[in-house]
Amino acid sequence: MSNRTLQSITALRAGLAPPVVEDKQAAPRRPVLSEARISGVAAPAAERRAISRQGSLRLVRMPEVKAICGLSRSSIYHLIQEGRFPAPVAIGGRARAWIKHEVEGWVAQRIRASRPHA
Repeated sequence: MSNRTLQSITALRAGLAPPVVEDKQAAPRRPVLSEARISGVAAPAAERRAISRQGSLRLVRMPEVKAICGLSRSSIYHLIQEGRFPAPVAIGGRARAWIKHEVEGWVAQRIRASRPHA
């Protein structure tokens, strides 16, 4: 690890801004990881849960949709064609994703439909 990287990590752990060193010939650097990520705490998942609780939208790709609803890819597309499953949104080129709360809402609806009220 370079000396500059160690200084940045030390500064982040101490709550200080990392030292700014301009190197005009160096390639653009990726953003510095958050303090929680450096210390090994699983902050990204905690941040995602906090965002979800605030009502922000989250897009999920096919593997996660399949895991949430328990259906195969072909079953999902068949239900979409029939208008019985949330349609994906275009996220660029041929890429598609689903709005997570719509998929979870579909699952909740299926659970309610399978449990008749006594």
